[in-house]
Amino acid sequence: MVFPIAPALIFGAGLLIRLLYLTITPFTVRAHDADAHLQYIQYVANHWRFPAAIQGWEFYQPPLYYLIAAGVDRLAGFLHLPAPLVLQLLSLVFFMAMLVFAYLIIKLAVKSRPIYLALFALVVFWPSGIIHSVRLGNDVLEYLTITAWLYHLGRWTKQRHLNDLDYAFVWANLALLTKLTGLIPLVITGIAYLIHLRFTSIPHRKLTANLIVSFVLLATSLMIAFRGQIFTGSSGLITNTANLNQALRVGNRPINYLSFDPVKFVTQPYTSAWEDNAGRQSFWFYWLKTSLFGEFTFDGLILKPLAQWLSALLLILIICIFISFLIIWRFLPKQKTADEGLNRLVRLYTPVSLFFIGAAIAIHVVYPYACSADFRYVFPIIIPALAIYGIHLETVSGKFVLVWRRLNLGLIWLMVGLSGWFFIQLFSSSVSLVR
Repeated sequence: MVFPIAPALIFGAGLLIRLLYLTITPFTVRAHDADAHLQYIQYVANHWRFPAAIQGWEFYQPPLYYLIAAGVDRLAGFLHLPAPLVLQLLSLVFFMAMLVFAYLIIKLAVKSRPIYLALFALVVFWPSGIIHSVRLGNDVLEYLTITAWLYHLGRWTKQRHLNDLDYAFVWANLALLTKLTGLIPLVITGIAYLIHLRFTSIPHRKLTANLIVSFVLLATSLMIAFRGQIFTGSSGLITNTANLNQALRVGNRPINYLSFDPVKFVTQPYTSAWEDNAGRQSFWFYWLKTSLFGEFTFDGLILKPLAQWLSALLLILIICIFISFLIIWRFLPKQKTADEGLNRLVRLYTPVSLFFIGAAIAIHVVYPYACSADFRYVFPIIIPALAIYGIHLETVSGKFVLVWRRLNLGLIWLMVGLSGWFFIQLFSSSVSLVR
């Protein structure tokens, strides 16, 4: 696929800023359990088999990322290159591939060039996406597989081609083989298959072949993905929570899910998994803040006000997206000239976004630790939500529509610009310290 010039420039700028960030970010900096992920990778690279789930902190994880990374680790050794750096570059490759699918999703929903460019730039420059793109671990591959799944499921929804549903099923299985959050795409794809069978005639032979292949693939994926639970007898999705530091535990009462202080959210630039005064006891505070900056603190006089501005803009963006959801569900299905494929896309991506939000809450209810309420679901939520947001901005009609559209696009580009400035300042200050 060849990008048009403007999206290619945005993509290139996103790649450049990530490469700059990589030069100042060793693999253990702003990372979660990086050493444990590297241990898993090197075990597979050295033994060419998967370890027992109880032998290491991350060894319960599904193996797809670690199998790919083990091959890259061996290649790095052969070329006498530092393995951690090469593995960071592997994560960057996965993330940039995810951005390609994000672009395709936005283009699937939006035809207006100013709108789809702004939305694509927002995904490319989303702050946590820059941080996470060079980290060791299976999260980045999970972003790629889920975003590819979202694209093919969206194409099937809009165009009703069975091949896209088959591709979506494959990507959902790959997501499950990467991380257990892949269960969500599998469940949704299963529902989509039932809908397809209900409204579309499929030749008996093809249907039988599809069912057999799907069953074999699904059974294999489930057995491999849940090998940690099968061989340890654990009934939970995350088998290492029993060994988590109890200082990470947070409240699990209704107040923890209902409370949110918007003023503190803006004035407190960052959050922490360890400190109550940094907002971790509020699920929404911690979840939204980590969706921007992770649970990390960035030093710098300019960085703090930039983080505050980005936090304020995020709250405004959420309000605008919420308004767009209300308007589009109220009016778009009733417009006789509306593209029915877009209507179906709205009906798909709305519950998908809500499903992932619900999953994030459910995981936190079951595992009430601050670290279980962080960034992990941000891209599976924000990408389909932005697709619907774009449909709204393109199709909305009314007296003040031009003003509304320009205000929203201005908000998006301001957030993109501040995010880029944030990481340029981070790079500049880090280089100055080295000198």
